[in-house]
Amino acid sequence: MIVKNKPGQMVVEVLLALAISALALVGLVHLSTRSVSNSSLSSKQSQATGLANQAMELVVSEKNRLGWESMQSTYTGNRCYDGSVIGASAACVASGTNFNTAMTFTYQNVTPAPTGAAVSQLTVTIEISWTEGSRTARIRQSRIFTRY
Repeated sequence: MIVKNKPGQMVVEVLLALAISALALVGLVHLSTRSVSNSSLSSKQSQATGLANQAMELVVSEKNRLGWESMQSTYTGNRCYDGSVIGASAACVASGTNFNTAMTFTYQNVTPAPTGAAVSQLTVTIEISWTEGSRTARIRQSRIFTRY
């Protein structure tokens, strides 16, 4: 038995196939756009983490070079890291990048539990931020140095 197409049936089938193909393409374009966006964010997070690591290595080097007392008198409060040195301002842009950097040096005396003599501690917090599209992204690293 031979089935004959009704007039216009072929046009409807073609339009339906085109609509399904268009939906599939829209989905693929959305996925690839999202993938590129996530890749860019991951790349910038990696760069920012590397910059924060450099800053923390410089803090360790300065602590070893200066000693505790000089470190405490030289680096206090809010500072910035411009990619090569620790600056006196509260925040700055790292040289050659679009990363904003901020460092906080906090000194305190802590008494270990349950009893013991108070020890001096330095907490260094480094925050790197940047603009990613319409939002601000940031990474933060902290390290505690103890004077025994």
